[in-house]
Amino acid sequence: MKTVKMLSRKSTVLLLVIVCIMATSFNAIAESHSIPVVMGPATVKSTNTIIINGAQTDFPAVKIVWENYLKLRDIAMILKGTEKQFGISFNEETGVIDIITGGNYEPLGDELRDTLPEEIIAHHSSHQVSIDGELIGELKDQYGYVNFELFNGSQVYNISGYNYFRLRDIASLLDFGVVYNEVDRSITLNINEPYSE
Repeated sequence: MKTVKMLSRKSTVLLLVIVCIMATSFNAIAESHSIPVVMGPATVKSTNTIIINGAQTDFPAVKIVWENYLKLRDIAMILKGTEKQFGISFNEETGVIDIITGGNYEPLGDELRDTLPEEIIAHHSSHQVSIDGELIGELKDQYGYVNFELFNGSQVYNISGYNYFRLRDIASLLDFGVVYNEVDRSITLNINEPYSE
């Protein structure tokens, strides 16, 4: 009986110590405002082919929990020269990224290149996003960490300093069609058709 009681007490103490360490670690991470929300097997590199007006473009993407996310600047580059092209501006004082419909996108030079690290850590983005000056989501406070969430509930992720969106979210906001071919994993953008799920 004494052995069982001693083991039970040791197990309880060990469990309490582990819980305290985990709570302290989580608080420290939350206070540093750098919570990695998804990493490892749940976040992987993905390469797909986008087809616009018959022309094919291979693009690097990130698959986060089985959803393809693209760098906003890559999407702007893919749509450049089409009726759905857009420019991007960033206000450093307010932290707002503005998508300017019909605007001319000015490339930085690293668009459509695989610049992702081997180990990808995706953070919820804290930058607000607007289209033509109108916000398309809101900031939310979770565990002391502020992140931006689109009004449809989708997340925007920051990876290595760049903001990543679901292609379907941009298609919905700018109103163009997206068709995914499961056989060859290609994505066709129907610029002249309205968006539909």
